[in-house]
Amino acid sequence: MMENPLEALFERARRALRDAETNPPSGFAEQVLQRHRARVLEHQIAFRASLVSVVTALCIFATVFGLNYDSVVATTADDQDPVVEMANSLWDSAGN
Repeated sequence: MMENPLEALFERARRALRDAETNPPSGFAEQVLQRHRARVLEHQIAFRASLVSVVTALCIFATVFGLNYDSVVATTADDQDPVVEMANSLWDSAGN
């Protein structure tokens, strides 16, 4: 498993602080801030992508449901299955 890149920076800073004669690595705070901003941006992009995919799925569901709603709800005695209509017409034409 890959080690967290921030942990390496923190370890360098700890080592530098243990040595009284040396300062923290140059650019340490900038690197931490830059990596934090990159991670936040990655999370925002992932959140937006998942939100867009959920909205797309809901739109597809609503479209399919809307197109089929009339055919499901509006079934009456006049609207028979074509197979049933064919069977009835054949049965009636046979004189039964």
